Amino acid sequence: MLHHSPEQTYVDMMFAASNYYASWDPLRPVRLGDYGILQEDGSFAESGNIFTDGIAEKYNISLEDCGTDKLRWVEAIHSKERRMTAHVMSGNPPIMEVGLKKTFSITSHRGAILVMLEPKLSRLTYPGRLSKLIHSEHFNDEHVLVTEVYACESYARLLAPHQESSVEIALTASSAGGAVGGKGSMEWKTSASSCDFKSAHDSDDGKVHYPLFRLCGRKHRHKCMHLWHAHRAVVELPPPTKHSPFGQIFHHRENTTPSASRYIDEHEHDIHANERYTYDQDGQHGHCGCGFRSENVDVVGGVIKDDSAWKPDADAGRDVGQRARVQSTSDGRRKPQQ
Repeated sequence: MLHHSPEQTYVDMMFAASNYYASWDPLRPVRLGDYGILQEDGSFAESGNIFTDGIAEKYNISLEDCGTDKLRWVEAIHSKERRMTAHVMSGNPPIMEVGLKKTFSITSHRGAILVMLEPKLSRLTYPGRLSKLIHSEHFNDEHVLVTEVYACESYARLLAPHQESSVEIALTASSAGGAVGGKGSMEWKTSASSCDFKSAHDSDDGKVHYPLFRLCGRKHRHKCMHLWHAHRAVVELPPPTKHSPFGQIFHHRENTTPSASRYIDEHEHDIHANERYTYDQDGQHGHCGCGFRSENVDVVGGVIKDDSAWKPDADAGRDVGQRARVQSTSDGRRKPQQ
């Protein structure tokens, strides 16, 4: 039987709950655009960055700040939140002098919990371009890419076995003047026993922590993999779609008008998700219902010539779209005429 380290257990449980990679050591810096591999112990080993290596510019990928949350909790599937009661419960003593507190019941074999105070989210722009990058010659099957990052100065993470009594995680003040969000005399505490607990607060030096980020990689189709690799904490992206005229547009846009190209980049994921490509009975014309309207848009050879009417369709998903001339290939499939 494969033995999982506490780090691997925490990473796996938090990924199942959030679809994000939860760092075992949040003080370790993580940058948007970092790429590398996941090691057998579950840790992320960075080997480069698409911005410093000049790769991001080739794919027109940039950074985007998405704002700051006041508070974010991530609870693994085996943790159950409980409401506070007025009486003192038996077992582990309750935490006093609380500025912020939440109580859980860990009813299964173990539980994992992460809390971040005022986390700032940033991500890579144009999700539709990430699949092209990940499936390009710059990456291999093992590479993963950091596409979203939560950064904060105050956090707490907990990995604990089954607890007989309720578990508290709280940001406590050692003086009456403490307040949530303040950096005075406050610290994170937990009432859990026999647990792995790590936290940071009161960082007057401005240290930033990276408790949570998203890793994307290629979709694995091989069955003969190491067991540890079969359940990696990675959002797997399939190869870019190329089978429709609009799929051709995504890969051949040298002469595409700027505003149309921007629309494709911003909505490529939605276009692919809603795409239904069919042919007329004579097999000479294609029709693409992609959830957007492209009236009067001339699509020839994978190039948008006129984007005067390029706009989202108010009734996304209907079979509306520009008819594109197609021709047969030797294997019976269709492609836009050149």
